[in-house]
Amino acid sequence: MKKFLFTIVSQFLCILLYAQNVSIIGTESGLKNPTVYSVVQDQWGFVWIGTRDGLYRYNEGQAELFDFQDSTNVIRSNNIQSLLCTDDSVLYVGMQLGGIVSVDLKNFRPISDQITPQLPEATSVISLYESANGTIWAGTSGTGIFYLKPNSGTWKQLLSENYFEELKFCFDFAEQGDTLWIASSGQSILYYLNSTEEVSAYQSADELSSYRKAVDVNGTTVVVAIEGQGVY
Repeated sequence: MKKFLFTIVSQFLCILLYAQNVSIIGTESGLKNPTVYSVVQDQWGFVWIGTRDGLYRYNEGQAELFDFQDSTNVIRSNNIQSLLCTDDSVLYVGMQLGGIVSVDLKNFRPISDQITPQLPEATSVISLYESANGTIWAGTSGTGIFYLKPNSGTWKQLLSENYFEELKFCFDFAEQGDTLWIASSGQSILYYLNSTEEVSAYQSADELSSYRKAVDVNGTTVVVAIEGQGVY
């Protein structure tokens, strides 16, 4: 009887795994560097993988190294920290100590640095997000949060007198109506109101101090993961 049950359970697990179609993208699939910081999928189904040593485009079981940098005088590393596919078919690439570069997804060509609004070259962009109104948000490691409004040619820094230090490091964003939740360092869970263009903090009786956070929104529920503490 035990053997029969074991056989049934084993077959059931195999069916579940088969249904999920789990696969590993590694060296045998063309991914030369296993250190992956960001993964996004564009509107055509291509999966873009940002690694410590380059950008890969994955399709039909194969990852191909993609030349994403414009041939300019700006010398950057290939260390990719964040990726974003926008609604207007542009892939933004956040670099470690390299600011922002972008790719035109319609023709798979890098966009010139003269066309893409630039952040300071030494900026490490560790998170990217597009809000519903088309504003691009860039969270950095140590230099604050920047935003690029539609049809604007210049990034602006998000400033707050009360939360200046906490905004220096930003790891994630999530939008909920008029509110943009910000997963930053420090002891507060911060949010930005588009209507007032102000940064505020969610008031909690718990101690929420942490270097790293992540945030997501599901309807009326906001989920915040706090390093070393858990999920709220």
